[in-house]
Amino acid sequence: FHDLILIITAFECVLFAALLGTISAKNLKTLFFAGFLLCHALIPIHELVFWGESFRIWVLEISPNIFFLGGYAYFVEGALLFLFVKSLLIKDFTIDRRSLYHLLPLLIYIFHMVYSFYALSHAEKTALIHTQHIAYSAPYLYFDALGRFIRLFYAFACMLIILRYTQLLKQSYGTLQHTTLIWLKIIVISMLALFGLDASLLALKLYYLQIDNFNL
Repeated sequence: FHDLILIITAFECVLFAALLGTISAKNLKTLFFAGFLLCHALIPIHELVFWGESFRIWVLEISPNIFFLGGYAYFVEGALLFLFVKSLLIKDFTIDRRSLYHLLPLLIYIFHMVYSFYALSHAEKTALIHTQHIAYSAPYLYFDALGRFIRLFYAFACMLIILRYTQLLKQSYGTLQHTTLIWLKIIVISMLALFGLDASLLALKLYYLQIDNFNL
């Protein structure tokens, strides 16, 4: 049942993202939201592959190199939500060079994975995944937590932007309808709660890792 929920979630996000891309592919805010939805689809797929026994074996038969691909979404999901909120609230919002800094956590994580996983032999990578040793190793947990806390930080930043510009929208930043602002708040608050719960679970893992009393 849990796996089915994840599959449905991923399918609905991909379907909605494809619909948005078809309707308004050249709209910047639409592209940001579609990208956010695609990341939100990759994450349940990653969890299925990472923890689901049958899914893990199936992916390993293809290649261990694709095992962590869905995990990269943790490092860009929050940034895409943040850029979507900014593009929706701030009039004439554009992408500049400073926006590329949002990719820095992703690049750091890619560098870590190249060094600690992709550089290993096929047999070593397969063994790490089969035994799930990598899931409870300190380096992976630290970077996993980093991805969860980064997207939690972005969710907080989105909420601050909404609160900051609520009173100024009609005066300086366009004419968002009240209903649009309401559903935007619902999305951000929902993501804030989800990301907060996820980060709390990772914080517990790190705590028990530090006291050397890790209960699988």
